Amino acid sequence: MSEMQSLRFLRDVVLYIGLKALLTEYAVRREGMRARLIARDQTSKMNVAINMARQTSIGIEEYIWRTAKDRRVVGTPGGLWPEGNAMHGNHYKREGKTYRWDNPPHDGHPGWPINCRCYPEPVLDPDKLRSAA
Repeated sequence: MSEMQSLRFLRDVVLYIGLKALLTEYAVRREGMRARLIARDQTSKMNVAINMARQTSIGIEEYIWRTAKDRRVVGTPGGLWPEGNAMHGNHYKREGKTYRWDNPPHDGHPGWPINCRCYPEPVLDPDKLRSAA
């Protein structure tokens, strides 16, 4: 093997090792991002379930849909996702509208769809509230 061939071989080995390291790092980061998404999503779903249980247990039957009011809200004109879809409805159009806990929209209550940052603002009706004790 000539000196030139040896240098090319060495270069190829270094490139291979570097590329393999980069791909491994990418895979680890991607798995970490996926794990964070799942954790964030499941925490949001848990919060929705807790809110629903708390509110319905004291007689709150309705809530007002609230969004983060930024360009990441699904359905925001000119935003990142200007239209809703079958899995994630148009949350921009839901802002300020009233919904019942026993009749959620097709994609669930606020915070239920994946990566949803919306939240339910309770509608307080003093005549329907009951003691939590």
